Amino acid sequence: MANSKDPLIVTVDEDEAYLEHIEDNVHFAIISTADDRISIKDIDCVKQESKIINSNSDLILDYPVVYLHVWQDKEDHYRNRYKIYIGEAENAIRRQKEHYQAANNKASWQWEMLHAKTIDGKRSVPKLYIIGNKYFNKSTTLDIEHNLVTHCRAMKTAEVKTIATSPQRKYYGSEWTDELFGRVWKELRRINKDLFLPLSDIRKSAIYRASPNHVLTETQEKARDFILDRLDEATIHNKKEQLIMVEGEAGTGKSVLTNTAFYNILQKSEMQKEKTGTEIKAYMLINHNEQFDLCRNVIKTLGFDEELVQKPTPFLNKIDADNPVDIVFVDEAHLLWTQGRQAYTGKNQLFDIMKRAKITVVMYDEFQALKKPQYIEPAFIDQIRNISSKQGNHFVLADQMRMHCNSYTLDWIDDFSKNKKINKYQNSKDSSYEIRAFDNPKKLHDAILNKSKTSEGRQSRLIATYDWPYTAKNEFDKFGQYWGVYINYDKDKKWYLPWNRMKISKSLKEKLNINNRELKNYKDQAWHERDYTINEVGSTFTIQGFDLDYAGVILGPSIRYDKETDQIWFDKTQKFSRDQMSGLRTMADGTNKDVGDIFLRNELRVLMTRGTKGLYIYACDKNLREVLYRQIQ
Repeated sequence: MANSKDPLIVTVDEDEAYLEHIEDNVHFAIISTADDRISIKDIDCVKQESKIINSNSDLILDYPVVYLHVWQDKEDHYRNRYKIYIGEAENAIRRQKEHYQAANNKASWQWEMLHAKTIDGKRSVPKLYIIGNKYFNKSTTLDIEHNLVTHCRAMKTAEVKTIATSPQRKYYGSEWTDELFGRVWKELRRINKDLFLPLSDIRKSAIYRASPNHVLTETQEKARDFILDRLDEATIHNKKEQLIMVEGEAGTGKSVLTNTAFYNILQKSEMQKEKTGTEIKAYMLINHNEQFDLCRNVIKTLGFDEELVQKPTPFLNKIDADNPVDIVFVDEAHLLWTQGRQAYTGKNQLFDIMKRAKITVVMYDEFQALKKPQYIEPAFIDQIRNISSKQGNHFVLADQMRMHCNSYTLDWIDDFSKNKKINKYQNSKDSSYEIRAFDNPKKLHDAILNKSKTSEGRQSRLIATYDWPYTAKNEFDKFGQYWGVYINYDKDKKWYLPWNRMKISKSLKEKLNINNRELKNYKDQAWHERDYTINEVGSTFTIQGFDLDYAGVILGPSIRYDKETDQIWFDKTQKFSRDQMSGLRTMADGTNKDVGDIFLRNELRVLMTRGTKGLYIYACDKNLREVLYRQIQ
């Protein structure tokens, strides 16, 4: 090959002749390559008259390979979706024979593939892709397989039948694996663009970012292994009310750690059930609506019951403290209620959860609580830290993994969102991140809109402080428009965009002129992934826990700047949700405390740490707008 890192991909129609003469037909499918590129074409194995074996055939016949079985049934044709099995083998032909021997089991994917029908009732002919390369060794093929599984699971065009894969650690040639995978994906996409979507689109999706199949950092891996060891220990010795506390600010990888450990335990439970008939009782608890829906979607794509993901209150009502489950993960534990609310009649959800689990794993960030029922007194935070520390179960994640910026930018955002100070910022000091200030909201929206049209900024959106009204009782406000953000600027100019709560419903279907399948696709996406939301505004309650490329942050009238003190201050009277985000909160000792500034600081922190590549800001307060414009260069 001219470029030895290019893959050789053999495409074979798995028709009746293939089933009868698998070895001959794989040989038939070995095709020659031109000097400057890979030559790939579909082979009609029945009509092929001669075997074309050249110097590259050993890449398929003698080297380790990665392979994909791809097929569609009647429903897939309607939904424009494919089913995929992805594997790796040291002997491609022998492995395919083993697959077809397993097709006698009606519960197997092999049986399903061989009995799939087209829309007109004929047999649906699968395709087999065999991928070879002279750089492939066992570890490389395992990593290519793993990357294919991870990316395909994040595509709405695919239903992956492969059960489980794991990323490899460092090995000889690991530095080439990412490049090799990119070349493999490029060729697969050239063969079938309907199935294999652009890598840049997949990697921006919330379901890909939430995948439990990413390579963990050394600190995350240590914490994951520790959780698994503690689970074994609690099972053997019947230990109860163990608390593992993992602390870390936004973007430090708490959710990835949680999802990976949870997934590993579900895999372990399946293997244990096959061997002993017993299973590990494990649950994931999430109190954030968007994150809850995403996690259920991820678990479902991995082949597990989505009911294993619960909200805290239904879990507490379902599980008896006298019969605790083995392990519970609580992502975004700062969102747990610390007083009675709605259907929850207890006093503290964390303690109630701990009574119902042998091990409770909590991910906690003190800067993320946004409502009074979530407020945790410093004494209580110290209490749960002490519980986990005395048990040897306390971890801290410190590395920032979301924002692609240096310490200069992180320090500036920290001073702004934590210390209420606006320092001078020079974009020239951080080439990987961009901060801009705007003097009117239309310019901000235009800038975010333009970024969303580029490949590196497709998931750029507007988000704002919750300073404008919304009610679920009526879709439209007094102006006859959907509840949204209204801003008067430049004397008589007005700007408006609706809040993100535009319902995915029949009215939206008619508004966007889309069909039922497209509407279903929207329902499976997070808010910031839906293309139409570029003309909406999200709040903290929408975007918390998610990433944007460029975050267009609207600081409403509740965020102000005092020239005399040279500091930001919070005007709680301007909050729409001031009953939940401001006012007095009754403490454990019976005293009342005004906690509004804490929630407004946290809201500001959430909004300003969403952008992975950039932060664009418009402030409604004139003084704040002017100082931002002056300080950001």
